[in-house]
Amino acid sequence: MNMKKWLPIVIAGLLILAAAAYTGITLYLENDATAEIEKAISQSHLIRELSYQKLRVSLIDRKITLSDILVKLSVTADSIQIDRITVKNNRSNPDIEDHHIAVTGIHLPSEHSALQPVKPLLSEMGYDSIEGQLAGHYRYDRNQNQISLEKAIFGVSNAFEVTISLKLNGFSPADIEKVAGNPFAALNAFQNTALSHAEISYSDQSFCQRSLAAYSRLSNVPTTKITDDLIHQINEKMKNTQTQSMKNALTALKQFVEKPTFIQFASAPTRPVFLKDALLTSMIQGPEALMDLFHIQVSTSPESWRWIHLYK
Repeated sequence: MNMKKWLPIVIAGLLILAAAAYTGITLYLENDATAEIEKAISQSHLIRELSYQKLRVSLIDRKITLSDILVKLSVTADSIQIDRITVKNNRSNPDIEDHHIAVTGIHLPSEHSALQPVKPLLSEMGYDSIEGQLAGHYRYDRNQNQISLEKAIFGVSNAFEVTISLKLNGFSPADIEKVAGNPFAALNAFQNTALSHAEISYSDQSFCQRSLAAYSRLSNVPTTKITDDLIHQINEKMKNTQTQSMKNALTALKQFVEKPTFIQFASAPTRPVFLKDALLTSMIQGPEALMDLFHIQVSTSPESWRWIHLYK
């Protein structure tokens, strides 16, 4: 047998078999993903319907990508158009739920039912439509009964971006479904929940300036007077403040009013704080005691918050 003659044929055959195997496995994973999506929607209190034009599953990391999506939520009458949703599940440890999700191109036109209550204000601010995006990393450890929301980002184009990190002990995904179905169930669901870390940052692109200008036109009050009044109120509050942490927070808030570009709130208590204890502290001792309990700090400088990631 002349191997040189048959070698290209053998290689071509192997390539065809590999391609067929790849296609078969991919189709299997896509069917499996479709079943998972249908199951998730049927169990969801928030999503009523979801349709999409294309589904793709990566063979290497089983990343699921949906394209050209229409979704109906229980809180809106009209569908929401979404360009792409990407979900990646890490299944290396059966005791840990580890999900990455990214949603890009969330479109809400001005005539959408969800925008009708605020449509005149949005129009005054110069927003004819809303285009948003969100991404996040969610992790649930069953052994420790701990939920982590790491670097969840929500942004609206030409408006703002909000970033959230959160760690809760004693709170499970089942509690999330209960609260979504019945907000009053939150009182019971949060009974044994403790906060060990929280960080919320707000980056402004044009939303604050547009809001200020719109309010100025509607109220016929100069923008300088509006900001001066806010600063005066903060200064009056500082005169009656007893704790340094509250004074620092009010100082940062005043800096944000003067230059509304970035502000961040972070809580890194020395040990987890039960939310029920925080509620009692707030009711009995007031917000200043609550700030000390959670070790809340406020800053308008992004650079000053790099240390907080060491806590994670």
